[in-house]
Amino acid sequence: MEQFSIKRILVTVGIIVILVFMIGLTYIHFNFEKEEEKELVDLNKYVNVVFSDTSNVTFINAKKDDNVSKSFTVKNIYNKTIYYSIILSNVTNNYDRGSFIYTLTSDTGAYIDNAYISNDNYTLSSLIRLDSGKEHNYHFDIKLISENDLNKTFSSNIKVNVITADPLYDNNSLYSYIVNNKVKLFNNSEEDNENGVYYTNNSINGNTVYFFRGNNDLNNNVLLGNYCYKIIRTTEDLGVKMIYNGKFNKGVCDGTDNVLEQTAFNNNSNYNAYVGYSYGSPNSVSYQSEHENNNASNVMKNVNDFYKNNLIEFTSYILDTTYCNNRKTASFVLDSVKYSTLGYKNYNTGYESMNRLLNNEYSYNCENISDRLTSKITSYPIGMLTVDEAMFAGLNKNNKNEDNYLNTTTPYWTLSPAYYNGINAYNFIIKDGIIGESEVNKVNGVRPVITLRKNVNVLSGNGKVNNPYRLGV
Repeated sequence: MEQFSIKRILVTVGIIVILVFMIGLTYIHFNFEKEEEKELVDLNKYVNVVFSDTSNVTFINAKKDDNVSKSFTVKNIYNKTIYYSIILSNVTNNYDRGSFIYTLTSDTGAYIDNAYISNDNYTLSSLIRLDSGKEHNYHFDIKLISENDLNKTFSSNIKVNVITADPLYDNNSLYSYIVNNKVKLFNNSEEDNENGVYYTNNSINGNTVYFFRGNNDLNNNVLLGNYCYKIIRTTEDLGVKMIYNGKFNKGVCDGTDNVLEQTAFNNNSNYNAYVGYSYGSPNSVSYQSEHENNNASNVMKNVNDFYKNNLIEFTSYILDTTYCNNRKTASFVLDSVKYSTLGYKNYNTGYESMNRLLNNEYSYNCENISDRLTSKITSYPIGMLTVDEAMFAGLNKNNKNEDNYLNTTTPYWTLSPAYYNGINAYNFIIKDGIIGESEVNKVNGVRPVITLRKNVNVLSGNGKVNNPYRLGV
């Protein structure tokens, strides 16, 4: 009987201890959330935002090409560097998706040209760096591009939110070596043709992206394993994207054998589906079926084999980020042929990357969620260069730039569709220092692209061809 009472006492004590522990965890969690809220409020005190009139952006019974313009200044009044975002808050919107485009310009802050306002994300720009005591002056212009939509309303307020006052990278990380260069804002001017590191917010969610632009004198060479790579850019999720550049040859990353293999992008080219790095059912009755991510292209299999054979041991270095197979359609005229936005069967179809190239428009944005490929679709965290990345790096369609760091002696595939002309599907290639096109069933070279995590450190080197960065974690 006495033994039974002792057991009851022990069980009761145990229950009390567990309850106390759970109450403690709840209290800690509640206070942690409160601290997070407090930190956000405190951080927003570190920035001074002044509008020339008001922050309100409203369209009521608007007509096509009606626009609203706003000017404002963001000043850092904190004693440390901050990172902030610009958003549209308190949004009321019953317009159709893609009814508005906006431009956000600044000499030193973010610069975004003709981006769409989507109905599921009202972030205009993010990860914008502002040093202590400095200010960014902005002009924001938003325009209705759909046909007259009477009895509809768009209403919102421009708001600046401080994201963090902590460094976004470690001081010895490869990421820090890039962003601590003398970086310049890219706004597609003549001054942007100098060698160097630039930044832009023409990207997914307007996040700041830093990129290399210029020739082989850039300090963007990396050694990983026994292979050399060229840094292309940082990513929206703070990774470092770089392209295969051949074997390490007698202590130099000189671009020897910088094309891995040669293969057709896909074996067939007679339907729109075959522009896909991953593709759906050819000759489908809809765009969605034609461009589902069900089948692996030849080039996907090729770069996956490279990962399996050479990069598995570096898995801890590699970030599973987005590779954009931009199959968003666009209407344009090329060589007297008009291309539609249908995107399926063997209908003449134009793709957005060609439209950007023809109009000299620069963007890292990947608007179709289904085109943002990660290892969930491709099986491995590896991809290829996009034509938009080639444009930012300094290549174009008409003028040869054989000194550009992305040029090779062998033509090679990009990840980007160009058009389907009713007979063949064409994707972009890099050839002889220009951006060209090739039928997807023709043979061209392959250069894999991988993305390093932001905490990968530089052990030695200065990024030059004869002294590449050597890495560690």
